Amino acid sequence: MVSYMTVLSWADYSYVMPAGAFGYALLTLLAVVFLHESVSPRRWIGVVLICTGVLLVGQTKPRTTAVASEAVA
Repeated sequence: MVSYMTVLSWADYSYVMPAGAFGYALLTLLAVVFLHESVSPRRWIGVVLICTGVLLVGQTKPRTTAVASEAVA
């Protein structure tokens, strides 16, 4: 939780959230490779949908506001 908050203080939410969502896909792949888990085709479709969503959200431009000290200058 602390590391998540730290990353949010450094980067836009539009970049942090897709990275967190991509973790679900990565964990599924690691479970198959290292733990020899069986994953149904329906779940693989879900993984593909997650990755597609991450790519779509990752394409959006950040909408940040200027820091108060920068806005005055």
